[in-house]
Amino acid sequence: PEFGLRSRPEDIAERITDHEEDGSYFNVMPSFSPDGQYVAFISNRKDYIDLYLIDIITRDIKQIAKAERTFSAQSFHPFRSRAGWSSDGKFLIYSRKAGGSDEIAVHNVRRGKVERTFAFEGIREISSPVFLPGDTALVFSGLSGDGSDIYYYHFGQPEPVKITDDLFDDRFPTISPDGRYIAFSSDRRVDGQSSADDLDDASGQMASPEIEDFEFGDYNIWLYDFEADTFSPLTIDGEGNDNPIFSPEGGRIAYTSQRNGVSNIWLAGLDGEVVHRPYTGTLCGAFAPTWDPDGRKLVFSAFYDGGFDIYYMKELSALDSLVPTPYMLHRDTLCPEEIIDTDLPRGRITGDLRRSRIDVPAEDEEERDLYEPKNYRPEFSIDLIAGALAYDTYYGFRGMTHLMFSDMLGNHQIYVATDLLEDLDNSTIFATYAYYGRRVNFAAMGYHYKNYFFRSWNEYFSDRVFGGMASIEYPFSQYERLQLNVDGFVVDRDYYAVPAGSGLGDIAPFNLRMELSAVKDNTLWKSTGPLRGTRSKIALEYVPKMGENSLNYVGGRFAFRKYYHFGRGYGFAMRLAAGGVSGDNSPVFWLGGSENWLNWQSIRRDYFDIDRFYFSNFVLPMRGYPYFAFEGKY
Repeated sequence: PEFGLRSRPEDIAERITDHEEDGSYFNVMPSFSPDGQYVAFISNRKDYIDLYLIDIITRDIKQIAKAERTFSAQSFHPFRSRAGWSSDGKFLIYSRKAGGSDEIAVHNVRRGKVERTFAFEGIREISSPVFLPGDTALVFSGLSGDGSDIYYYHFGQPEPVKITDDLFDDRFPTISPDGRYIAFSSDRRVDGQSSADDLDDASGQMASPEIEDFEFGDYNIWLYDFEADTFSPLTIDGEGNDNPIFSPEGGRIAYTSQRNGVSNIWLAGLDGEVVHRPYTGTLCGAFAPTWDPDGRKLVFSAFYDGGFDIYYMKELSALDSLVPTPYMLHRDTLCPEEIIDTDLPRGRITGDLRRSRIDVPAEDEEERDLYEPKNYRPEFSIDLIAGALAYDTYYGFRGMTHLMFSDMLGNHQIYVATDLLEDLDNSTIFATYAYYGRRVNFAAMGYHYKNYFFRSWNEYFSDRVFGGMASIEYPFSQYERLQLNVDGFVVDRDYYAVPAGSGLGDIAPFNLRMELSAVKDNTLWKSTGPLRGTRSKIALEYVPKMGENSLNYVGGRFAFRKYYHFGRGYGFAMRLAAGGVSGDNSPVFWLGGSENWLNWQSIRRDYFDIDRFYFSNFVLPMRGYPYFAFEGKY
């Protein structure tokens, strides 16, 4: 029945992107250029979330900025921020994550490069920057401390100025054509809060609000008057009102609202009485409207058939009303409001909205004092329990169990994998503790395992390996990190049957291996592995002399991999690798073969010496060659 009550996006507008055809999942946050020729939007049509321009006439799509690959552009915040245009259409401004905080990039559309960037100390996240008329200043939403506020920044000033300064979430600012007003979305409290049922369908006006209905997260559209330095609410129902944008002449505001339970586009006329009318009644939601410069058409993003696309609405026709979803019809019945004693004093916001506070009644203050703040203490819960059990006629029953624990914040993680095979001496145990509470990540692991080897029918021995490893990681960004691993272990070899002259050598009982590596990885993974991006690693390895027969060498390795994605699920990978070792009794590099080779082939069987087996580098895969086809120290 929902299909009959609501419309598909393509029933009311022309789809100008196709997520099914290009393989994307979302095309969002459209922004019309001042000349009406281009629409900027954010999309993952090439797997990464990038910024694009689409020619509204020819439908040609051009990528203009990349993200999710480098330190300087880690994210465009696709569902919280949209790009803004300069008045002449030459520049596009957008926010991007650069390092640990955001910056504003001023992109020259014609030259195809970023000409200026702005970052402000203390503001960690920036979203939806927009030019003021004249392009000498801009307004944006910024997250500083624990509050998201609206900021004004005039070019040449050292720091931006806060327009709002409170505990509420203020987002999606937009500027009126004359530069006098800022419209934005906020969950700040109005002088009461009405409901969607209080919107009169005939008049399009909202009834008087009820103060008791206020909750954080109930978003309304607000107007800030630069000249009068005042705030006023455009909506008061708190039904997810978002993404406001002024019409080119300034007499209307388009915004999205969830008054009927689905995000749809509404228009509010600002001349005289404020009248609200719906202009879409979609099945799955319409978002982020943007005006054509002629003021008679809209472009928006909508969700349908498992993805977001950009739609062009060429005819604006107001609807009489929207049919509420079953949830909206029954939510008051399913979740009745708590009965409140209206004689009690009510908390409300007083003073300047830019530094608003909430007066708490004395009764509530006394009750709140009963709860004393305490420092956080980790309490662990089980995240994973997995196991496997097997039986064969030679070994009998075998199995392995995996357990993972973590605390609520994810700062601490414990992983244990173990099996039991006959006795503890033959069992496998891995136990890892990792700490992620700071920028520097630390992990420690202890392990024990035993393997049996057959070199021929009369050469039979086992290796019991046990030790510990410590690892420290320092991330420079989401994609680059420096890592130090220190591994100390013992190999206890037990010979059951070894003929004379077999050449199975031993080394010192305790061995120490240290590796310092620099890693860059911006690959995107699919179900079978990396499908797009690059991975590179430079590693230096050092093994100190620990005894008379101990190895003592220095080595280095370099690996580079490039992944190309074409078609649906098809890819091509390219690899470049190099390495070398130098020192007394140093190991080698072995090339040839591939992992998990069923009908494997090998040209040699003298690789069971401890120094060769546990310290040499197996360079795999190298298809078309047997194992150990090539050997060398470089």
